[in-house]
Amino acid sequence: AYENLVASFSRPWAGLVYAVTMVLLALHLLHGTMTAGTDLGIGGKTARAALVWIGGLAAGFVLLANASIPLAVLAGVLR
Repeated sequence: AYENLVASFSRPWAGLVYAVTMVLLALHLLHGTMTAGTDLGIGGKTARAALVWIGGLAAGFVLLANASIPLAVLAGVLR
């Protein structure tokens, strides 16, 4: 599996497609967090701001963690 990962992400276009997909996943997580709060009846201004912050933090973490994989392969850290 490791060799397949490195072989796939050694091609820049594959890394780019994966990175774009991770951005879309992050946006999906942010939207899902806000929607879940609304579905649970959280509607106050402060609570919604907290949901946006929590969702943004989670989305940012997932984005950075997952996007670092193809970047590490392209940078030669993973071989």
